[in-house]
Amino acid sequence: MKKRSGGILRVALTSIAALIALTVASLARAEVNALDAGGPSPVMEGSNESSLPLLPDIPRLELPSPTAEEVQELDAKLGAMFSEEHGTKDSAVGELVEVRAKMVSAIHARLVQMADRSDKERMKRVLNDARQQPRDRRSQQTGSSGGHHGDPDLLLSLLASDKSKEQGVRDCANLLALLRILSAMGTVEGARELIVAYARFGEFIRVEVQHRLSEMKDLSIAALIEARRHPAEKISRWAALRLDQIGKAIPGESVRTNNVDALADILRAYGRVRDPDAARLIVSFANSERAQLRLAARQAIALLGPVGLWQLRDAYEDVVGRKPRRDWSWERTARELFGEFDRLRLSRVYGNFVKGVQSLEKGDLAAMGESFDSVLAKDPMFEKRSQMAEGYFKLALELAEKNPDASSLAAIRAERLTLTPKLRDQARSLILALRARESERRGELDLDRLQQAVGLDSSNKLARDQLASVQKIGLVQAQGATFRWASSAAIAGIGLLAVAFILLRRPRAGTDSKSPSSDAS
Repeated sequence: MKKRSGGILRVALTSIAALIALTVASLARAEVNALDAGGPSPVMEGSNESSLPLLPDIPRLELPSPTAEEVQELDAKLGAMFSEEHGTKDSAVGELVEVRAKMVSAIHARLVQMADRSDKERMKRVLNDARQQPRDRRSQQTGSSGGHHGDPDLLLSLLASDKSKEQGVRDCANLLALLRILSAMGTVEGARELIVAYARFGEFIRVEVQHRLSEMKDLSIAALIEARRHPAEKISRWAALRLDQIGKAIPGESVRTNNVDALADILRAYGRVRDPDAARLIVSFANSERAQLRLAARQAIALLGPVGLWQLRDAYEDVVGRKPRRDWSWERTARELFGEFDRLRLSRVYGNFVKGVQSLEKGDLAAMGESFDSVLAKDPMFEKRSQMAEGYFKLALELAEKNPDASSLAAIRAERLTLTPKLRDQARSLILALRARESERRGELDLDRLQQAVGLDSSNKLARDQLASVQKIGLVQAQGATFRWASSAAIAGIGLLAVAFILLRRPRAGTDSKSPSSDAS
């Protein structure tokens, strides 16, 4: 009986051990499969979603309604072109390029109004005549030999015409003026409105629109990329052709620009049109050292949406070293990738910050300045930036005699970074003293600035020494002025006495000269 029960117990224990081993093996295989497939695992679940960076807000394409002041300002600018006063017309045309970029809403409203109410056929004839007249004059002047002296300024030609008061001429002049304003703005909104003008008015204005877009150079690329998805097939084909003509037809060519504003707009434009060919390029800018480009790339990724999912997954695997989970949406994948990018970038920033602090403790202010400069270049809003202010102030004091320009820059950073009012006043006092010394080198004595510097920080030796020197110079100048006034007064007094002496002597001499004649008589 005991043998039978012992055998049953051994069988039971063996079965339990086998079951445990099978369970462990199954869990191990499940974990390996999850890792290979990018699925969940008990070790690697990704970050807590609430701690991940959010997708950035997407800039809206809709323009705000123009204010009454903006409409009045635009009307005044356009109305001045038709003034009868001498010189007013030319100056008004020159001032068109000075219109503020915020006026784009008022310009859009005016373009739509003109497109709805103007006689486009009459405007077409007016512009064709304005283009043809200078060509005819050049042909008559050059004869059969031909010659080209450049395209005329159509706006000036229309304003100088004896028909400038006709409605068709005024409409054309206003339209050309609006195109000139939009080009001078140098913004993607201005470029978009140039394309709106072409779409609204038609072929007769295409040449002028192309000319203004060419003036904008790289700043027009984003608007042309967006126009490739224009609902009008004619506009979309034209935009694609323009990009091809300027060598910006593919994403790799479009991003080759030194203009950071243009590049940021280009990234967002590819996101808006959801170009899959640009997705990998956009993702590569999502960890840019430049905050403006980093934000623009992340906005473009938000605009791409599911189109960029596989590029996001590939980038995550390259950065983290493992595949993202399969159940992650494109949004979760993007946020996880942004979180990894931020951790990597901030780790380098913190590394430079620690190096700067260590250099400050050792007294190596030059090395400290380089490390802190690197921190601010990579992350201007670094959370511990206020702790760098004291180091920058010490660097400013050290460089005050050797390199005033670098000293002033370090003091400005100390003033902006510090949260301590006393240190802010000390930095401001040093800045004023350095500026006063620069004025003194130019031969200008800035007593008020030095007094303000000493008032902010009485321990500022540089300001106190300069103030004493300036006051001494002022005292000497005042003494010299007093001496000059006294000398001038003495000379003037002597002169008056001399004149009085001469005047008093003259009658007596006359009496003496008359006495012989009276005796003779």
